[in-house]
Amino acid sequence: MNNGLSTRFFYILAILMLATDLFCFSFFEKPIIYALLCFYITQLLNPLPPIRVITVLALLSVESLLFYGRFFASLIYLIPITALTSQIKYRMYPAPSHKYILLVLALLAQLWLEAVLFHYPAAITSTIAKISANIGIMMLFFEIIW
Repeated sequence: MNNGLSTRFFYILAILMLATDLFCFSFFEKPIIYALLCFYITQLLNPLPPIRVITVLALLSVESLLFYGRFFASLIYLIPITALTSQIKYRMYPAPSHKYILLVLALLAQLWLEAVLFHYPAAITSTIAKISANIGIMMLFFEIIW
């Protein structure tokens, strides 16, 4: 019974993170906050069944479709981040800094993808704002509240 509740809570939280991203995208008129990506990286460092990983990857692909018009574009940087996370979990002791390093790597890869594939140039100020906002989201929601 408790496992079913935690499963429902996981999926509800993932959908709420997607809704947060979509709300911020419509408010700022560009993607700045990636709450679902922060949730994904935080959850990757915990033991998860593969169906949950696939579900969040699918939600991130839907988000990529809504932001950029391409469904699988986010998988270009998320699959290597997922593989890197599994290697970190296997070879290193857990540290709180791992999730922040993975988040910055994912955001930099995502910014590179925007510049190369979608021809969206990123100014240094927007890059710093995007990284700072997402680190703040991860600290606020997944350290203090979680």
